[in-house]
Amino acid sequence: MRIRTIRPEFYESEHIGSLTWDARYVFECLWSYVQDNGVNLANPKLIRGTCMPYDSDRCLKRIERALDQLETIGSIIRYEHQGKKLLWIPNFTEYQKIKNPGVCRFPTPIELGIIPEPHSHDENVENTTILDDATDVEDDSTLLEVESTDTLVDPTDTTVDPTDNEVDPTDTMGTGVGVGVGVIKKENTSCFPKKKRKTRIRPTFTPDQRSIDHARALHLDPQRERDKFINHWQATGGKADDWQAMYRGWCDNSPDARPSKPSTPQPPSEAWISRNLIERIPPEHAFDARRQFMTLISQGTPKEQAAQTIINENGATP
Repeated sequence: MRIRTIRPEFYESEHIGSLTWDARYVFECLWSYVQDNGVNLANPKLIRGTCMPYDSDRCLKRIERALDQLETIGSIIRYEHQGKKLLWIPNFTEYQKIKNPGVCRFPTPIELGIIPEPHSHDENVENTTILDDATDVEDDSTLLEVESTDTLVDPTDTTVDPTDNEVDPTDTMGTGVGVGVGVIKKENTSCFPKKKRKTRIRPTFTPDQRSIDHARALHLDPQRERDKFINHWQATGGKADDWQAMYRGWCDNSPDARPSKPSTPQPPSEAWISRNLIERIPPEHAFDARRQFMTLISQGTPKEQAAQTIINENGATP
């Protein structure tokens, strides 16, 4: 048994779809069953034992019928050689790309001369049409030949001037191609940006404003970190394509870095709440007023403004 590849076209083929379930399954098994030249013994018992070890001999007739059907439509060819019955999958090597083929014990019918070897056709020759100027071209007035480039130009195309045969002054390659013969310049269609070339750090490296602000946000001295950064990379000899980003990463990993934490406003003390809020509203509103006050404080409202808002809503005590 060998590892083989089955293409999606196998399942989409109407040719394969016309087979029975048994024939399709046996055909899939044969791809791994045959040797690297597509040949092996046409023995249903050997096929069953190799590919279907858990099935009984009762399936031998089904395998035989599947082989008959595959041979009828030309998916396999059965033949004899030295008293042994063999089967061969035509075009096997076209669908299986075998890097290191093993030694095959049985020859193919092509090697034995049972069937002729298929002729290879040159698609370029088949797709090339040679026109005879005297017989095949009825009217050549619609085509104008430009001698300088041997290009056929349609005179009805107003975007191209067939008489313009001047040399492009920007042509530094010396091709002599005219600018007016409809030459299409090849553009860079790559969707990937060109990579920067990695370089070693220079002694004159200076952090940009973004890197300086980044260092100061970490409470670092940008000049002092710059000197340490340059000394380190000059000693190690490393290369990078973006030294500004490397500098910011250096600042992030500095043991002296102290990231600024957002200041959290401290809630007012109980004495302040009692003096500026609770004592200035009716006692029956004290509980709800305290809860409303803490809600406003959590939302970022200044304590004086929050207290005055609640007092205005509940009414100040005389």
